[in-house]
Amino acid sequence: MLSLSGPGSRMFYYPRKGAFRSGTINNANWDEDSIGIYSTSAGYDTKATGAAGTSFGIATNASGQGSVAMGAYSEASGSDGATAIGNGTIAQSYSSLALGMYNDPIASSNSTASVPTDPLVTIGNGSNALNRSNALTLLKNGNLGLGTNTPSEKLEVNGQVRITGGTPGAGKVLTSDANGTASWQFIPSTLFGATTLDSAYDYGGPGVGRIINATHGAVYVNGPDGLHVADSVGIGTTNPLAQLDVNGQIQNCRW
Repeated sequence: MLSLSGPGSRMFYYPRKGAFRSGTINNANWDEDSIGIYSTSAGYDTKATGAAGTSFGIATNASGQGSVAMGAYSEASGSDGATAIGNGTIAQSYSSLALGMYNDPIASSNSTASVPTDPLVTIGNGSNALNRSNALTLLKNGNLGLGTNTPSEKLEVNGQVRITGGTPGAGKVLTSDANGTASWQFIPSTLFGATTLDSAYDYGGPGVGRIINATHGAVYVNGPDGLHVADSVGIGTTNPLAQLDVNGQIQNCRW
């Protein structure tokens, strides 16, 4: 049995549990019933109740089996290597890592088994224990969320994205080739599945003629300037023989 208990400054090894303690305590965190077997705890008001748990710093708590808590007010309750490092971080999910300050541990996390939709890594950017949030959340299924705790794809961003690599410029869009390599282009060959003007510009080759292939709805010309055509216009024909060549019937409602 431990000969000392309660508050005080001390350093001791407890052979009965194979545990080590060093530092200052102002409560009963180092009493026998709060010492996990094979655990290590050092600092100020630290606690390690989990088997083989480790806690260092100020008021840290390693309650999960094989868990680690370091920094200030951090807690590792997940088992098998769950690690909380920083200020007020919580590693609740099984074998997870929590960094930063006041992360959101996601209350539904399983602490004893690996669940694909549970956090693997969280980086907290909260302000206090009542206002927790994550700058980054990586789930065990490999999905990464920025600004969201529940990413449904390999990368999900809740917020604006800025990409400065390559050759960005006003009016350009980010598109990809068949291999998935992205690049900045003024108008891609396809945009959201719809054919754009560029996809039909070179009809018959440069200088031979141009055609707009409207595969996703009609083409409209808005604005006070209207549409100006410098040469022939063909309706129903790609080879107009006059300034206006209509291949078909004409119906007029008003002259």
